[in-house]
Amino acid sequence: MKKNCMVHCSFDLVDHFEPRVPKNRIEGKKSEDGTIARICVASDIRNAINAIPGGGQTVQLMQQMGMPMIIHAYYLYSDEFIKPSEEQLPDVELTGERWLLKKPDKVYRRDYEITDAFFWKFKDRNGKEGIHLVGCNLKQVKFQDNIDNFCNACHIKREKYPEQILFRTIMTNIGPELIKKFFS
Repeated sequence: MKKNCMVHCSFDLVDHFEPRVPKNRIEGKKSEDGTIARICVASDIRNAINAIPGGGQTVQLMQQMGMPMIIHAYYLYSDEFIKPSEEQLPDVELTGERWLLKKPDKVYRRDYEITDAFFWKFKDRNGKEGIHLVGCNLKQVKFQDNIDNFCNACHIKREKYPEQILFRTIMTNIGPELIKKFFS
């Protein structure tokens, strides 16, 4: 039986895939489910990036800093992908996100550089502003570490980077301030 394939994208390396309840979810009047353990995937890389909380904003900030916009794409094979309801995931129609509720049968990774990215600023169903990656080109590349690229762009030593913090967390929290100070 042929397995279906969906993609999970990350700005950081993922060493294994186990369903879990995401720490970062849509909160507000229309909230994302906080009980179902899952692996979040989409049918293509652009939608998978948009399904990442702050994904579009992270790519835009990388672009503004002149960094290579690298995404790690993990292709997951399974026959059990599901489409969550709008009650479970308020932006399901915007992102095309799907959930895998068990470990994938097979995974392989490809790294891509995002080029020619353009964005759309929007408000979600809770009135919170966001950045949506509308279009881009993808070029397969050899592995590049976004944290190394960030440290090089900011002229800081890698050992000063707090390893326990996700790359997109750094970008969405201090990236805008860095851009104002050093890249504008």
